Amino acid sequence: MDYSKDTQLENELQELYILAKHWFADLDFLEEELRFFKNIQRKYPVLPQDDILGKKVLDLETHLSSLRVKIPAFLAFLKPFITEQNKAMDLGFLENYNKLSNELKQLFSDVRTSKKELFVHCDNPIVVTSRYCDDEAGYGQR
Repeated sequence: MDYSKDTQLENELQELYILAKHWFADLDFLEEELRFFKNIQRKYPVLPQDDILGKKVLDLETHLSSLRVKIPAFLAFLKPFITEQNKAMDLGFLENYNKLSNELKQLFSDVRTSKKELFVHCDNPIVVTSRYCDDEAGYGQR
């Protein structure tokens, strides 16, 4: 197959490049979601679950940050396939694309799950009242 004359392949590669560039908007959205999570946690600072949710948010932020590094690397990897007509091609770029796409989907899923957990805790807040509570755990219902 002569890739230099295959305009369909060229169009598909350009579309792949554009889709990958749109991932930055997805990351911006997820970053706003995580900022929202932190604001909610500040409004309910005495939740015993804060340690667990705080760690989850930190893990999500770390994952998001790693994608902010991986996506430009993928775009730089993909660009020669679009700009250089005789660039040798294998399916490595599709594997990379699928891996990043799956990571982004997983991050969306993890954010959605954390959001549900956060809302459950906000609907049923528990406050630390060890000085005023007789139960052994030191927690009382609001």
